[in-house]
Amino acid sequence: MTGIISDMPVKDRIVQMLWSWATVGLIYGTTRFMPGERWLIPETWVEAQIPFNASGIWLYLAFFLFVPWAFLFAKKNRILTLRYSIQISALLSGIIFIVFPTSLTYPALIADGINTKALELLLAVDTAQNCLPSLHAALTLLALISLWNWQQKTQSLVYLIIALLIGFSIIQLRRHLFIDVAAGLLVGIIAQILAKIFLKASYLKGNDLNANNLNAIDFKATDAKESR
Repeated sequence: MTGIISDMPVKDRIVQMLWSWATVGLIYGTTRFMPGERWLIPETWVEAQIPFNASGIWLYLAFFLFVPWAFLFAKKNRILTLRYSIQISALLSGIIFIVFPTSLTYPALIADGINTKALELLLAVDTAQNCLPSLHAALTLLALISLWNWQQKTQSLVYLIIALLIGFSIIQLRRHLFIDVAAGLLVGIIAQILAKIFLKASYLKGNDLNANNLNAIDFKATDAKESR
């Protein structure tokens, strides 16, 4: 397993992660208070196949471990891409949250012990709007991309399964619907592309990408190698 010990100080990885989370928190937290009517997203046949179940809370919360794990264990040359792609995802989503505010019909909670208690705690800090796109899905995809390694297929397959389970839980828990998840994946892909374009352009212009002990030359060389 590459990452946390060998090629980049943990402090620098955490700094990049905090920058990304700060952007997400700022945009998600401020847009939740936007006034105005919200379009109610209808359920589709996908939701009919995935009934609501509060036990999905644990897979849903695994997201908050999966993304930090990516910052700690992804290759050094992918950390800046991960940070900027997350920030771009937040910016794109924030624009959509403002221009096209959405919500959905949330299921009633039936007490079933610790699962419901955990979900109630989540609902206390989450918002009933900002549904489309799903930042949960976008950031999960970006974390998966940063961790993926074709030379370590078994490990990458484990990461893929975790990401799929998180995606499943998003719908199972009815924090988002299928269309939100699909839109979130699209936002993640666009953000990944834009982040790579920005970083390559910055390098070619001679801008300093060496902040926080990141090596711009390593980034460029490895990125070019991986693109072949």
